[in-house]
Parts: sequence; C-alpha cells; structure tokens
Amino acid sequence: MKIIYTSYHGTYSSLLMAILHVYKWRSLPEYSKIFPIPLFCELSYGDLLYIGMDDKLDEIYVLGCRRLHDNIKNSLLGVQKIFKLDYDRLVFVDTQNLEDKIDMFVMKLIHLGIGKEMFKRYLYNKFREKLKNGEAYDYNL
Repeated sequence: MKIIYTSYHGTYSSLLMAILHVYKWRSLPEYSKIFPIPLFCELSYGDLLYIGMDDKLDEIYVLGCRRLHDNIKNSLLGVQKIFKLDYDRLVFVDTQNLEDKIDMFVMKLIHLGIGKEMFKRYLYNKFREKLKNGEAYDYNL
C-alpha cells in the first residue's frame, strides 16, 4: 500500500503527520532534536515526495496540492486504473484541517525569507501543541 499525506504546501502538516506515521511516534520531539529536516516548510506543489516505509512495509509520501486534494486524488486513482496499476492500494490522507489561516500567513513569510528559522520553529511547536491537545489525530492506517 502507498499512503499519501496531502496538504496545501505538502511540507508542513502532511510532512509532520507522515513522519509521525513512519516512526510510530505519539508526539514530536523537541525542535532541536529533529531538525534540520530539509523539506520542512518549503514550497512543494505537485511533487510526490517519498518519506519512508512504515512497519507494515507501506510506502509513505507527502504531496502539496494547494486546494485541489480531491482533483489530484481522483486523477491519481484514474491513472492507476487506466494503466492497471491496482496491484498496490493508494490511500490519501488530507491534513489541511490541521492548517489554519495563521499557519498559511506564516508559511508565506517563510517563503519570503522573513524570519525563516524563527517561523519554522513556531509552526513546529504549534503543531506539537495540536498533538498534545488531540487536535491532530491518529488516522489509524
């Protein structure tokens, strides 16, 4: 099975959820213990990025798809069907619900190069809090 975590950028909530999945973590370690992650908060629209393999040997990917999650999902499932590639199941996990307007604004600042490291740390710690508060849930894949 191939599991694809999607979000607007593909390198914030989807990346962190994919990392949690691959390493079977229940929470994220402190920022300084996990970074640098080269992809974190970088622009990555339309790039299917391999993150790793979980303990069930499922391949884990992330994909930035702006607000086109359903379109891209249907396209990839259609390509899979047309070319008879259905020997491997595709599962899509949309994590955009974990990103709010403030997160999107901060991501824009990061891409403009304004306080890049500071804002990356802010987003990471904010996501850790979401996990602690149960806002980011386990997708039980």
